[in-house]
Amino acid sequence: MKLTPILDFRTKTTLSLAVEFEDEYAPHLKPKGELFVTLRGGIYALTQHQTNRSGYYLFCDVPDGSYTLETKARYYLDESLPVNVPMPDLRDPAVKITLKPHPLYPFPDGSTLIKGIIRDPDGNILPDTLIEVRRRTETTRTTAEGTFVLYFKDIETGQVRLEITHPVHGDFRERVAVITGEVTTVQLQYPVV
Repeated sequence: MKLTPILDFRTKTTLSLAVEFEDEYAPHLKPKGELFVTLRGGIYALTQHQTNRSGYYLFCDVPDGSYTLETKARYYLDESLPVNVPMPDLRDPAVKITLKPHPLYPFPDGSTLIKGIIRDPDGNILPDTLIEVRRRTETTRTTAEGTFVLYFKDIETGQVRLEITHPVHGDFRERVAVITGEVTTVQLQYPVV
């Protein structure tokens, strides 16, 4: 009987970063749809679109340095976050990101929403515009198409005051009617100055 040598090519892998996502609307549920997570820095760019069994997106053997963690998904707003590798606590190299719903998010029937679009004084769409609800915690920003969605979990029918902020066009405010359990659709435009 002839024995054949077995070659062992085991390599050591070091966990550099683990990314966990939470759905802002439904934090008790797994985020909807597919997420693409990219760690980008210098000439380094690595994209993950699958999780481990615990639901984390893992990045291993990443060279030390400063990176940008970018997230793209159909049902959530794009996110971008600076991270450093190695992480400050090597025993817990995890980052948790809360995902804000995109206007395409599949909200359940009976949700109280404000959906809309924001335009500049000339009628052009305005991406990356901040929308806040005065005296409440709801905030969002517009997509590349100028659209947005705000959801409310505990509000009675009435009016809310939206505070809209754009880096070039500044601030303006608009009152919007909200009806519990329904979708209110608005088209907002910065006033001509």
